[in-house]
Amino acid sequence: MEDALVLALRLRDLPDPTRAFAAYEHRRRGRVERIVAEGRGRGEEKVGSDHPAALLVRDMTPRVVFTLLSRCGGQAWIHDHRVDFEDTGVPD
Repeated sequence: MEDALVLALRLRDLPDPTRAFAAYEHRRRGRVERIVAEGRGRGEEKVGSDHPAALLVRDMTPRVVFTLLSRCGGQAWIHDHRVDFEDTGVPD
């Protein structure tokens, strides 16, 4: 959804599609790379032993961690992101 909004804004503000797509990529790259790295890290944490106790800990950990993160805003940078509709698409 974020990608669609940012792309629409770039196409709105930059009538040349080549410039609009370049500005879109410039704006999105950092955030998308950070989210991909976060997902990769979470996936790597799930690999481990197949011992029943280890599996129980593995399966319970996300519930505890996500509950704690939701209380302290640790994932706010992902979930509370807002697209700036006043952003003209001109690279900083």
